[in-house]
Amino acid sequence: MTGKSVGKIGFLLSALLLLPAAATSASKVEKMNNSSFAPLGNNIMPIGAWVAPPPSEILEHKNPNFITNASYQLAKEAGLNMVYGLYEKVEMHPEEVLQALNAAQANGLKYMVIDAAIQAGAEDPDIMKESMQQYMKHPAYIGNLAIDEPAAAYFDDLGASARNFKKFAPNRYFYVNLLPNYATKNQLFIDKSDETGGQPSAADYQKYLDQFVAKVKPDFLSYDNYPLEGEFPSLRDEYFENMSAVRKTAAKNHIPYWVFIQASSWSKYARLPKDSETFWQVNTALAYGAKGIQYFTFWCPLEPGFKGGMVSRTGEKTEIYGAVQKINKQIAAIDHILMNSVSKGVIVHRTSPVPVPAKDQLKKDALLTSLTGTTPVLAGVFDYKGKAAYYVVNNTIDQDGDVTLHFSKSVATELYQNAKKSAKSGSELVLKLTAGEGVLVVVS
Repeated sequence: MTGKSVGKIGFLLSALLLLPAAATSASKVEKMNNSSFAPLGNNIMPIGAWVAPPPSEILEHKNPNFITNASYQLAKEAGLNMVYGLYEKVEMHPEEVLQALNAAQANGLKYMVIDAAIQAGAEDPDIMKESMQQYMKHPAYIGNLAIDEPAAAYFDDLGASARNFKKFAPNRYFYVNLLPNYATKNQLFIDKSDETGGQPSAADYQKYLDQFVAKVKPDFLSYDNYPLEGEFPSLRDEYFENMSAVRKTAAKNHIPYWVFIQASSWSKYARLPKDSETFWQVNTALAYGAKGIQYFTFWCPLEPGFKGGMVSRTGEKTEIYGAVQKINKQIAAIDHILMNSVSKGVIVHRTSPVPVPAKDQLKKDALLTSLTGTTPVLAGVFDYKGKAAYYVVNNTIDQDGDVTLHFSKSVATELYQNAKKSAKSGSELVLKLTAGEGVLVVVS
């Protein structure tokens, strides 16, 4: 761990998951495979979260067993559609995994299993298959976490495990979450515990992504980059650069990408999010073309140093819960559109709080000719089944404001704001946006 953000999930899993030792222009991004996998259904955006409600007596906390229908109901009401296990160990207590699957099923959720045998499948697929048979037929089972934040040195073994996994569970997730671009070079290529090697170049990080796709052949890309660092309202400068690299790699390989949202604190560097920061993280990711949203965390981890999450260690909703619930309602209102839209690029209005790579920026759009107003805006430009669509985001975390969209002609539009649909027409459209808020505009 760098002492800042890399490895915050990984150190939780280290005892569970041990492995054997040219730019595309914004206007020419290749069409992605945007459909969802069978476990969730078509047109449904994955909305997941670490950490699942824990079993009893974790890390000497003497906590009760939180693997209950009531705990999973909190996840459902927060707007999640899948939850990722952490403390439920197949190899030690398979009954806890089955309890979690049952609780998830009772609340219409899917559950991601952690099983150390998944990695054994690289050399002995029979071990993988035998372990998976304990839970793979459960209707709430959505897949397995193979590893979090692997270095490229492990990609060959991961690829072998993935190939065998797909033989047994072709319609389930072989889940791998990748390192951010602020990891050190040796963390990217040797082991994430190696903090030496200096900061990687953009070319180094692109090599890391390309090697992962070539060797593991994933159905989607998942990565974390946690921008809320230091005192409010500071943000990490690498945020959009990281998203740009993942977006390009996903588009080039015709697969979607998922992002993590910072919803907890694990060190003196990582701060707990205000509501506007939760909205900003989710909405900028959607504007950039992300097809999956994941939160770190749902349940507050029981390891020392963690704060926040949507639900406290003792099972109560935190202040973060309401913001997550609100933005997830917006996602549920628009995912049928976004999952079937192709990202063409972004329009940046006024100064972005974090640099947006020039290669992703559209200088003009045939229909949306300009934006005016004093509020910084990031507008994602999409092709929705031949229709123009724009995800317009207040690109700040500390100021409300207005923006006016100017079209080349009078148009009829459908608006999705705060999970509510409305209609407006004309050659200009005025939007009032709170800090971090996003509105989907579809030209009908």
